Amino acid sequence: MKNIFLNPKQLLLILALFTLAFTSSCKKDDEEEPVVWTNGPAISEVLNDLKQFEPHDNEYTLNASTGGTVTNEGIAAIFPADAFALENGTPYTGTVTIKMQTINSVSDMLFSGITATAAGELILSDGMLKINARDNSNNKLVLAAGKTFSLEFQNATLDPDQKLFIGEEVTNDENTVQWDSTDIKGRGGEIGGGVGIDNIGQLFEFCNLDRWMNETPLTDISVSTPTGYTNVNTECFMKYTGENSAAYIPSNFSLQKFSTIGGHYQVVQGRAAKILVIAKVGSSYFYQTENIAAIGANHQVTITSMVGTTLTGLKTIIENF
Repeated sequence: MKNIFLNPKQLLLILALFTLAFTSSCKKDDEEEPVVWTNGPAISEVLNDLKQFEPHDNEYTLNASTGGTVTNEGIAAIFPADAFALENGTPYTGTVTIKMQTINSVSDMLFSGITATAAGELILSDGMLKINARDNSNNKLVLAAGKTFSLEFQNATLDPDQKLFIGEEVTNDENTVQWDSTDIKGRGGEIGGGVGIDNIGQLFEFCNLDRWMNETPLTDISVSTPTGYTNVNTECFMKYTGENSAAYIPSNFSLQKFSTIGGHYQVVQGRAAKILVIAKVGSSYFYQTENIAAIGANHQVTITSMVGTTLTGLKTIIENF
């Protein structure tokens, strides 16, 4: 067999070609695809991680024949005697299990996804709750014909603009509940003070004591995020400074931003506000905040960098938002 001898230049060339091929192969296998904006519902993993911090559903029992009061985290539900029926209208007289979850703060809103928007703008919350009733076989109960119940928000302050809002659960959206106002007004509370609401004729699953901001003009707000922070892995919130009101700023695929343009609501021009952006990239968490002294017309916010944190750190940041 003929021996093949390579000179040093030939050896270097072969080594270089081998290195290039190996490096290219590694890049294809190891490099992650860039995270791009997606057109459609995109609920990021960070929201699922934060759900563990949402207020708990607490259980209480009462006798349907005598009625009674259940109080959870400063909100009381008062039911008269014989107030419950099965969904087919049959009166129910046994033990009733009431489950209640209360949403009293901005952090409660962001952890649960039950935020405060209605009819195209943010609303000011004096307390939200999720409530349902079950019989002793875990069947859903409703209010019996002609019966009403009352709610008392013990930590609220009476305001002439307060109304009962009812909520409908939605899917494929960061905002878990969309709210609609009723004509049911508040009164001075009796159980521990606060604000009471009477004559609620349906056992709505989501209830909210709210006020409209009643300020104009309304405008939009948009937030740009750094490259790689998209609606796939990132969420954006806003709140009015000093108000118990917060909501997600929805993602806008065409703008490649988080923006209220074409979204669920607009914001009050001239109001002070805060922006919070959070993300989960791989197994790491990031955040950034922005204070707005006064919201301008079609206000634009640009986030240039994100700060690394932990899930526990993110919880603290949201609690102080």
